[in-house]
Amino acid sequence: MNLQTKLVLLITAATMSVTACGSSTPATGGTTAQGTSGTGAGGDGTSSTSDASSASGTGGSGGGTFAAAHEPFPQVPNRGGAILPHAQVVTVTFANDARAPTFESFAKWIVGSKWLTTVGAEYGIGAGAVAGVAHRPETPPAKLTSDDIETYLANGVADKSIPSPAAPATLADALYLVYYPATTAITTTFVNGIIKHSCTDFVAYHGEVHHAGLDFSYAVVPDCAAVLPSLSALESFEVFASHEFIEAVTDALPITKPAWQLVPDPESAWFTSFQFEVETGDLCEYQNSYAHEAGFAAQRSWSNLAAAAGGDPCLPVEPPVPYFNTTATPDAVVHAKPGTTVDYTLKGWSTAPVSSWSLGLSKSGTLSVTTKFSGTKLNNGQTATLHVTIPADAVAGTSATLVLSSQHTNADANFWFMNIAVP
Repeated sequence: MNLQTKLVLLITAATMSVTACGSSTPATGGTTAQGTSGTGAGGDGTSSTSDASSASGTGGSGGGTFAAAHEPFPQVPNRGGAILPHAQVVTVTFANDARAPTFESFAKWIVGSKWLTTVGAEYGIGAGAVAGVAHRPETPPAKLTSDDIETYLANGVADKSIPSPAAPATLADALYLVYYPATTAITTTFVNGIIKHSCTDFVAYHGEVHHAGLDFSYAVVPDCAAVLPSLSALESFEVFASHEFIEAVTDALPITKPAWQLVPDPESAWFTSFQFEVETGDLCEYQNSYAHEAGFAAQRSWSNLAAAAGGDPCLPVEPPVPYFNTTATPDAVVHAKPGTTVDYTLKGWSTAPVSSWSLGLSKSGTLSVTTKFSGTKLNNGQTATLHVTIPADAVAGTSATLVLSSQHTNADANFWFMNIAVP
């Protein structure tokens, strides 16, 4: 995701097994001091349902050319906005937070990590530095808005109670990572005035501050007690923070000066599935496998180069293994009238021989559809059909996001996005 102010992880079926900037449906959220929204990480709150027959796919036996013909992955363009090539990180914690030393150690690790080189180099991101820490003596209020947080940070930077980067770095290089306790509920405003709530709609977000002549990037990680599959609570925090980190450094001002972010396209199934600003972290937030380095955990992140090469688009891949997935045709948003059925052609493909994988489907949105697979198993070069029926009483303007999963296990699964809209 791609929750974003920009929201990081929205709560999704893929991640609260959790995860989601902003989505898995990813989303973005958060607001600037002027009231513009930002982006974040999260999920889309989809339920995981599988509608399928027991038959296998057709059109091959899993051999032939690797990888078999399939729809291409999207590319995340550079829209020319602000990035943080060498982020100057300030960790902000509050009174009696016993986790503060761990969060500060995380910051020291991530700015010089192999993970950052792997996921950031192609976007112009290099090693950063720790610019300072702020141990705030107060307990934050029970309720805050993203505007409150932005004003708070700007005031702290202005009165020097929250550190700024030392010269020659400037505030434009700064990234403030702010960790709130479970006793604080945060409300943020997404694009188009959509309101989202911490721990219900998102588990982290990043945004931009424009207040009292100060302009800089920040990210918020509230304590939602969300635990990702196979990870500890602390590792889950690190995954949420890393999602926001890579999105903030590659898209520092996601609302006013977007950088590495999908161009809004109402006909793109990938863009519409994530709802808001779609960034490199969002596109990989459904994955239930994570990077591990030096005792820390991090989310995998989208690589344009890997996607174009036809392999796993989410890096790092640990250990290197053959990649498999299923694509759906048509690959754009499908506009379907009430009472009709849409047939998607599903194409299985892998970069090398693998065992057949199972198909699954998550459905979300304002349109309730009925779905059925012609087969539940695919392999390289095989095809199947997904039948999607729109109810006769479907309301104009409603839509459904379908997330197609190809999986051997929960941790060994890959995804493709579809969207159907009623005109």
